[in-house]
Amino acid sequence: QFEPTEEMWVDQIHQSSEGKSDRNFAILERMITNPDDHRAVIYMARQHMAVGNFFEAADWFLKFFKLRSPGDAPIEKWESLIYRARCLRHAGDLSGALATAQQAMMLEPQYMDGYLEMSEVYALLGEYTKAIEWTQQALTKARPPRVVIQNPLDYDLRPFRILLFAYGKQKKYEEAIAAAHECLKGT
Repeated sequence: QFEPTEEMWVDQIHQSSEGKSDRNFAILERMITNPDDHRAVIYMARQHMAVGNFFEAADWFLKFFKLRSPGDAPIEKWESLIYRARCLRHAGDLSGALATAQQAMMLEPQYMDGYLEMSEVYALLGEYTKAIEWTQQALTKARPPRVVIQNPLDYDLRPFRILLFAYGKQKKYEEAIAAAHECLKGT
């Protein structure tokens, strides 16, 4: 349904060292004897994401989101949606990534991650005005609490990288240069 544009940046995706992922999957498969084991499910999702199995990872992140227990932390459910949206985007399911990012924003609208996922997808779709608007909205939101796994560059660099790209594609070079300066501050 959606087609990404020809030109786009590439996110770095960590690839596990040779053989370690096989060992990790074997351990995790033994842990998954209880399908309600929150820890095993989220570890399986992250391992699939680490080796680039994005559709599989997205499915595991969704399983984690759907698990319910008395001690559920809403922030963990939100985080699983953010990672699911990222995996779907990397896998090319842009409509699924948009829907999941919107779901994450509904759950925790105060955090910038869902807005940034929306802007990344719109940039991939060549809808640069929407990418800019979502990024500008993201910049008005907070970072998630430190309990959530975060890469500081997601907040210091990523929004301005998106703006740089989108403004450049629109030939708005002054705005693109301003975004480039902000990128340099974030590194």
